[in-house]
Amino acid sequence: MDVKEQIQKMRPIDDTFFEVLIEDKLVCQEILRIVMEDASLEVLEVVPQRSIRNLGYRSVRLDAYCKLGDNSLCNIEVQRSNNDDQHRRARYNAASIVTRETDPGLHFRNIPDIYVIIISEFDIFHKGRMVYHTSQCIEETGDFISDGERRIYLNTENTDDSEIGLLMQAFKQTQVDSRKYPYMHRRIHHLKESEKGVGYMCEIMKEIVDEEIKEIAIRMLKKGSSIEFVSECTELDYDYVKKLKDELRYATVS
Repeated sequence: MDVKEQIQKMRPIDDTFFEVLIEDKLVCQEILRIVMEDASLEVLEVVPQRSIRNLGYRSVRLDAYCKLGDNSLCNIEVQRSNNDDQHRRARYNAASIVTRETDPGLHFRNIPDIYVIIISEFDIFHKGRMVYHTSQCIEETGDFISDGERRIYLNTENTDDSEIGLLMQAFKQTQVDSRKYPYMHRRIHHLKESEKGVGYMCEIMKEIVDEEIKEIAIRMLKKGSSIEFVSECTELDYDYVKKLKDELRYATVS
């Protein structure tokens, strides 16, 4: 199957396609208005494929990161595989975003609220529900604590005929209803049918592959592999691998 055929089979639940789909601010807003049940919600900015990177430690790749009209932050992730601790992943991503976006001298009361939305093909909690809202709770009293972070877990496994349920069904389709989701339909048509859109998708897919190879090289270097060996295994240029090793050494020292 060539790349163009792969693109035709992609759905919003596929993370690579979702990253590009959600770049359109109006698509992001269309989705969030349904998920957060707020018809007046406004998306001010979308920063897709955002990486918060620290070579010495762990890097974070976000499917879609955006700022809302009330100045709160929002991270949207799609998950097809259940091979990691999704709750700790969500906590780590939220902490990374807030740390990156907050000035060191800012009073804690002024730290922006953040929503973490995870859309998965599986029911993370195995409770037979489609939507789960989570928040901090005092175990002894049952009272909730508002610390500015809210998580919404959704899945395409347990759908119904509600607005959110229909959206989750659309996430598993290669095309969506143009009357119900006009902005998502327009964006999907552009990415799959126009020469410019298909070309852009091809570029993004290549970038993602290159980024994955880079991550493999970094892991190998951290484990002590030589520059020559890493260059040979990954087919990356020797000087580029050497630069990665120098950056790792600098990050460790500092």
